[in-house]
Amino acid sequence: AKPILEQHEIPATAFIASDYIGGQATFWWDELEAIFLDKQSLPQKLRLVVDGQRYSWDFAEDSLGASNEEKPDTWHVGCDTVPSRRHRAYQTLHQVLYTRASEEREALLAKLRAWSGLNPHTRQSHRTMTQEELSRLAASPLIEIGAHTATHPALSMLTPQQQGIEISSGKSRLEQMIGRETTSFAYPYGSLTSFNDTSSKLVREAGFALACTTFCDSVRLGCDTYQLPRLPARNWNGDDFERYLSGWMTHQVN
Repeated sequence: AKPILEQHEIPATAFIASDYIGGQATFWWDELEAIFLDKQSLPQKLRLVVDGQRYSWDFAEDSLGASNEEKPDTWHVGCDTVPSRRHRAYQTLHQVLYTRASEEREALLAKLRAWSGLNPHTRQSHRTMTQEELSRLAASPLIEIGAHTATHPALSMLTPQQQGIEISSGKSRLEQMIGRETTSFAYPYGSLTSFNDTSSKLVREAGFALACTTFCDSVRLGCDTYQLPRLPARNWNGDDFERYLSGWMTHQVN
């Protein structure tokens, strides 16, 4: 997006989870997608037990071809409708993995990789940025680099001490990589269940000037500076994006 933003002189902020910089990592939700929504075939049955909770799926009549034909381009994990059992499994396990600490999450992903036969190598189409790419991004006068913790956890699932480490270490490492201070922060996932009052307090104490959520609304006078809402941009085509933009602008005027 950087060349397009520069062409139209539009400023933007990129929120970076510092420990993922290096180009050899894939975010866990992309790996989960690779297992259930991109793989040509899956074993017929999947059985998992997590914290005493049993999960079971039968994919015998749920081939990738049928799944992909039914999958709309705009489908995402928060949709109420699910096109196939594969999508249902992805949606359910997304919620399970979301609540895990990084070590537990990796252990569950390892089980899913082994079950599916997925090659664990990072897909180049889904890898994270390298240090060089981050430096080039940060060099643009239009691009602000904001912090996004170290490992992208749901902060509300951590102790206050763990939250503080994630927030402060993510900030300090990012500043070392780009050579300047970071003053903006975005909560990983950004929903009401993903952070708490302790998170906001620690973000303020870490020296950030503002923090963004994923609450779907526009910023108005009087908004909490450490819980700023945002409007989402999904995988829309140009006409749909223009329609949403027009609607948002009209809403602001009214």
